[in-house]
Amino acid sequence: MSERFNPIETKEREPFGQNVEIRARFLRHGPKDSETWRLTEEGANASKEYGEQFTPSAEGDKYILKAYTSEIERAQETAKAIIDKVNTDRKGRTRVRLELGEKGEDVKISTDALSLPYSEYKEQSRREEKIGEKTISLHQLAQRVASQIEHFIRMSKRFKSDSRADLINITHFPWLAAFVKEAVGQELEKEENQDKRREIENKITDLGYLDGFELIIKRNGDNVGLLLKIGDSEFVLTEEMIRNILEN
Repeated sequence: MSERFNPIETKEREPFGQNVEIRARFLRHGPKDSETWRLTEEGANASKEYGEQFTPSAEGDKYILKAYTSEIERAQETAKAIIDKVNTDRKGRTRVRLELGEKGEDVKISTDALSLPYSEYKEQSRREEKIGEKTISLHQLAQRVASQIEHFIRMSKRFKSDSRADLINITHFPWLAAFVKEAVGQELEKEENQDKRREIENKITDLGYLDGFELIIKRNGDNVGLLLKIGDSEFVLTEEMIRNILEN
């Protein structure tokens, strides 16, 4: 007697948001001229060299490359130099994102709180300083970076399935350091490896030109994974942690 099998109905693969990977690099701009505060020739060359490292991992419309910068000239110049040297025709436009720095904010803001233990930093980071015609705090800077990350998470749902994206974000030291402090500062204090802890703390308090962190976003339908890479160190983040920075 032969056994009859009924075919199993399979759901058609979703055309968007499946097996998507975003590599979002958040970097400090290249070296600036001490008089004009614009990107130096050395900074432009260093930015071009940085762009040469990118190798698209997907073909055609499955690969996306875009740059986001602050409104400040040296950040835009850095981003454009990087994008121009990436070996792909899939180059998006450099976008000015006010969340990553307005022209009126091109002044020094105190970053002393970044070297404090997390519990003390959390209180100090809420103190606002007068910047031009408005006030701002380190916490608000961290929120701007978190807002950009939240935007990328939402964006990943609209990417074609099996897409890969490199998103270059060029901004300034306080923005990057404040986000890292709020994202991993509490966890870092539990780190028993003192060399590793010191290395990351130095990254937070003394971020060099074209230095920063990478956030890898992996989406498979409604499942989203976030991995923060600082040098050789990795930290698992969650959407809840990003929302916590934004809402508190």
